[in-house]
Amino acid sequence: MTVYPPTSYKLADGVNPGWGATVDPATGEISITPDSDAELPETDTINVEFTFKDNSTKVVGAPISLQPDPVYVDQADKVYWTGREINPVDIRVNRATYDSGLTIDESTLPAGITADLRNFGNIKHIFLKGTPTETGTFEVKTQLVEGGSVVEGANGPLEQTFTITVKDSADLPAPVEENFVEDPKPVKPGESVDIKIPTENASSVEVTDLPDGLTYDDEESKIKGTPKASGKAKVEIITNDAKVITDTIDIQVEGSGDSTTPETTTSEPTTTKPTSATPTSGRQTTQPAPKPTTKPTTSAQPTSGQATSAQPTTPKPTTAKPTTSAQQTTKPTTSKPAPSVDDFAWKTLTVQAGTTKVTVPSRKPSKTVNVRVDGDAPEWLSVASDGQVVAEPGRDVDPGTYKVDVVSEAGERDTVTVKVTAPVSDSDRISGMEYKDSYVQAGKTNSSRRPIAVVDRDGVKYTGQPLPAGTKFSTKSAEGTVDPDTGVVTVKAPLRTPAGETIEVPVDFTYPDGTTGKATAVFHVDAAAQNEAYAPAYQEGLGAQPGKTVVVPLIDGTYPVNKDRENVGQYALAPVYDDKGNELGAEKAYKGWDVSIDPDTGAVYATAPEEDPEPITVPVTVLYADGTTSDEENKPTVFARIASLTGQSLAQANTAGGYGKPFFDADGNIRMFPAGSMPPGATFEQTGLTALPVEIDPETGAITVKVSEEAPVGANFDIPLKLTLPDGSVQEMVVPVATQSEAANQAVSWRPVKVTEAGTPVTVEPSQAPAGTSFALAASFDAEGWQASVDPKTGAITAVRNGDEADPQATLIPVVVTFADGSQRVVEVPATTVRGTAALTQVTYPRVTINAGQTAILRPNVSGASFSLVKPIPGLRTKVDSVTGELTVASYDGTVPGPRDIPVQVTFEDSSHTITSARVEVRTKSGKDTLAESIMLNDVSAVGRPDSTTRVTLPVPSKAADQPFSLGEFDADGWEVSLDRARGVLDVHVPADAAGQVKEIPVNVLLADGSTGQFKVVVDVDGAAADGSSKPSPVVWVLAVIGLLGAAGKVLYDNRDSFQHFLERWM
Repeated sequence: MTVYPPTSYKLADGVNPGWGATVDPATGEISITPDSDAELPETDTINVEFTFKDNSTKVVGAPISLQPDPVYVDQADKVYWTGREINPVDIRVNRATYDSGLTIDESTLPAGITADLRNFGNIKHIFLKGTPTETGTFEVKTQLVEGGSVVEGANGPLEQTFTITVKDSADLPAPVEENFVEDPKPVKPGESVDIKIPTENASSVEVTDLPDGLTYDDEESKIKGTPKASGKAKVEIITNDAKVITDTIDIQVEGSGDSTTPETTTSEPTTTKPTSATPTSGRQTTQPAPKPTTKPTTSAQPTSGQATSAQPTTPKPTTAKPTTSAQQTTKPTTSKPAPSVDDFAWKTLTVQAGTTKVTVPSRKPSKTVNVRVDGDAPEWLSVASDGQVVAEPGRDVDPGTYKVDVVSEAGERDTVTVKVTAPVSDSDRISGMEYKDSYVQAGKTNSSRRPIAVVDRDGVKYTGQPLPAGTKFSTKSAEGTVDPDTGVVTVKAPLRTPAGETIEVPVDFTYPDGTTGKATAVFHVDAAAQNEAYAPAYQEGLGAQPGKTVVVPLIDGTYPVNKDRENVGQYALAPVYDDKGNELGAEKAYKGWDVSIDPDTGAVYATAPEEDPEPITVPVTVLYADGTTSDEENKPTVFARIASLTGQSLAQANTAGGYGKPFFDADGNIRMFPAGSMPPGATFEQTGLTALPVEIDPETGAITVKVSEEAPVGANFDIPLKLTLPDGSVQEMVVPVATQSEAANQAVSWRPVKVTEAGTPVTVEPSQAPAGTSFALAASFDAEGWQASVDPKTGAITAVRNGDEADPQATLIPVVVTFADGSQRVVEVPATTVRGTAALTQVTYPRVTINAGQTAILRPNVSGASFSLVKPIPGLRTKVDSVTGELTVASYDGTVPGPRDIPVQVTFEDSSHTITSARVEVRTKSGKDTLAESIMLNDVSAVGRPDSTTRVTLPVPSKAADQPFSLGEFDADGWEVSLDRARGVLDVHVPADAAGQVKEIPVNVLLADGSTGQFKVVVDVDGAAADGSSKPSPVVWVLAVIGLLGAAGKVLYDNRDSFQHFLERWM
């Protein structure tokens, strides 16, 4: 059979014009230039009509999907002041891939400033916070990383650099009082406030003297909460131009009386507040005539647009802002200045042709003021109402400077300047050029496929792509020829070429922009034709329910593969004919099934009709890499047989399986595996968002939850999964996950195990482990030349190296630690063989004690060696200087108290090495040894009645362990006390003769670090009234109401939307 390629191509009718699709009539290459204003679906199909030599036609669909490009939000250089808390910096990348993450070299940050990484979802953040302590200039660099490598964009690596300058706060000018925050309207008791602080031009923001119930959220720049009483909050801002301005916000709660904030002013009026030198409300009523704007000419040559600006006006004096007397409750609103005529500013945006960049104004007003383009703008440039600028110049846009006039609704006129640089060359954006392996028999002729490559489009790499239209091909090889337009290589193998030999034809490419590339077409000489050596066969017995899709794969071993086990055939659906030899359309040929085929793997995808599906047989034509086909006498010989399933689906016939008990791996991540067995061909897929990054193995269903050090404990959320069974039916399941357990909180560690070459066993006890813990050697331990065992009760590790020189000199011994609550964690203990200098040198670090949130620097007792960290330590951020061995240890605010051993590998000049450990004892943020010492546990009051049961819902303190409560020693005649640990509910039965008694019931609380505190439940038994009934006093009624409110709060807490609760705490 001879297979003729199409002679021409064109777009079929009905293609969505918003895609801007065009097709090369000669090569069939589709080019897509989406219209930025069009509403496009996430996925679509571009239908192309193929015309063949006999003028017959066929419509072939090319699936397409929108691929967002990651982009940094621009950062300006920063200026901060010693001792002044900085306004948080949000380093952000939008539209990042799920598996990528932002990284930062924290050694470049000024002392006192820390980085908070939030790498989940498709928007990646690093928040810089803190108070700088030393002056200097620091260059800060961040990168977007995926799979251990920096993500490449069209302009090179996706990274961002800006400068932080820290100056001495003694050089700041005296504060000036300004009225830049509107007083909120008075609120009723119990109502919340939400006060926006204008921080767009702020270097530092300090909010003090807040009334009880209010907090300042520095990431949202808002004062939020429910004030309990009236008060006056003070806001001090250091602006980016080194001015210090202050304002007092009067927050009034109706009926609350005088302010709870101490009065610092008197009834005497103070000096009026100076106004800014910038004109304010004295704006002229007549706007100046706008100058004409210009735009690039039709020849794409950029022109310079003349920016216009508002004429200066005489400032209108503002009303002075008097200080507040003891009787005054509101401040005049007339003192607010009108919007400035210079509210907005944009830095020049530099963008490379063929890429996209987004920027926001470098200065904008505190209140919402909309802007718009005034006049014409290039079609690739847009300005949003909030001032965000999006530049998307195509590769054909000429380099140069483009200016666009904008106007705000306040009348301000400004200019946005965009500098377009030359596009990246074709040779820089195209990589991995290759020819798929081809095959030929001795004495025969065969042609290769067209070359393919990895093409970078706006920072996204697309694999398996054709080279750009217009690329030319040539070769100097005498082994074969190349089509100058398509790149297809043709060779004729000499008759006596032995089977197994290869014929290589180097091919040179010249891209449309004149740059070049090259690849080599390789032909393997086969002893026989592949259509004689192979008989591809499809898996039998597969089918689909009505409306469901089934995937029918080829059976391994029945089709040819290359040395990398890749399928080297090309697959197509063969035509289906009726009894008279007429070719049937797809609807009749497949009886209403929607059938397609993967041309590279041969997998057949078939979706059954919604009603009355019939079984079908799908003929397939295989084009082998040696040019032969599977057809015999123009008839197909390969078939996929697909059944119609009308009974119960696999999903209906089988109960959805669950997941086994989660455990924590050595990196602190949560791991879970499906319980029971799954039918072959079942696949797993995550179907919704989760609060933490989750990885699902599609074939095994194994779940890995990435838990960062900053993730709060007690944060419960669900993982929604879809299980697709081989018949196309689907089961949906929800897997609950909680970040809180003893495994997540407890500190368990061992000193590194050091063994000698003599083969003598060494035993190392754990440094710390809570009561009730058991231990086991993980089944995954299989280090060649090493033997290890773990005492299940004590956790002592015994290890010996008895291998030869070829076996590793160091390994990690995984120990499964099971805690009292049944949760588990895998702890990897480093083990190393010491010899040479390492065997003679004792390397030590000093022990150090730090509080949660503090940093310490430890220096070793040796020099002249190199140092490296072995593994991350839960609860700590560590960094070691490879030359000096200086170890920097930083704990988080929420780090659980307890000792940590940090393993450090030390390599000497004779290449011998050892592993030592640095002991760091972490205390609470307040400096206590345990959480129990740092947490105040208040007694709980309850009201009891004779011969009745009182139920008390126990308050759960912060940093509590899972199921933290247990009863202390309590013995009182006739009193019965029981505790539901799972629910945290205490039931107290009061005897009939206990009227008027007061009893204290001790309750123990287990905290996350294993320490125990205690509080008392004080039960006050109501006395008997004269008529024999109980008549509580007003105080008792108050206690009862409080108790009811507490119980109601507990019910609301127990039934909260856990995912939303997680987000509130996490974000």
